[in-house]
Amino acid sequence: MVVIRLFRQSDVFGMVQEIDGCYDSLWQSTAVLAPETRSLTESKRCDVAIVGAGFTGLNAAIGLAEAGHSVCVLEAKHLGFGASGRSGGQVNMGLNLGPSELIKLYGREQGERTTAMMRSTPDMLFDRVKRYKLDCDPVQNGWVQSAVDEAGFRRQENLADDYETFGGGLEVLSKEELSNRTGARGYFGGLYCPTAGSIQPLSYTRELARTAIELGAQVFTQSPIKTIN
Repeated sequence: MVVIRLFRQSDVFGMVQEIDGCYDSLWQSTAVLAPETRSLTESKRCDVAIVGAGFTGLNAAIGLAEAGHSVCVLEAKHLGFGASGRSGGQVNMGLNLGPSELIKLYGREQGERTTAMMRSTPDMLFDRVKRYKLDCDPVQNGWVQSAVDEAGFRRQENLADDYETFGGGLEVLSKEELSNRTGARGYFGGLYCPTAGSIQPLSYTRELARTAIELGAQVFTQSPIKTIN
């Protein structure tokens, strides 16, 4: 049985407030426990201060701590409060622009570096999950993007060919192959990224924080930045 609830605008706003306060959220309900943190109430000196305890800030803290630097991470709310704790959890080659367009936009050196980074991102993340034993429900079974018409399918073919010039990363699926892999019918074909997958994003964020702390970084929550001197 499917139950559909209709919400007034005021109801939706109230739900957002609840989620912000750690209530009524799927990720909040299923995430691993967060490591113990506290607010920063005294003066601190460190080599690097990082603003925000999301994917970017906590991964940076881990790298810096491993390199021997003293690190303080300052989060205005709780761990994973923003997009890092509320994303869909997909792990894929997430840029819409292909290698040729990146090179045209940023030049050959930067375009090729960005393409290489995008191709390696899924494996890099799942390797990190294994290395640090991050408890975040990792699944690396690939990712499929379907094409609803022939024009979209031709664009997908061109994108796969573009990536093939730089080492590959995407496979073209015929209508039959797409149906066999997913059970979905009615699509013209699609793209498949075999290295992609998914994680529980809030668990991933909390586990990154745990790892950063274990490596010697200091992570402070409820500690908003008010001024920079």
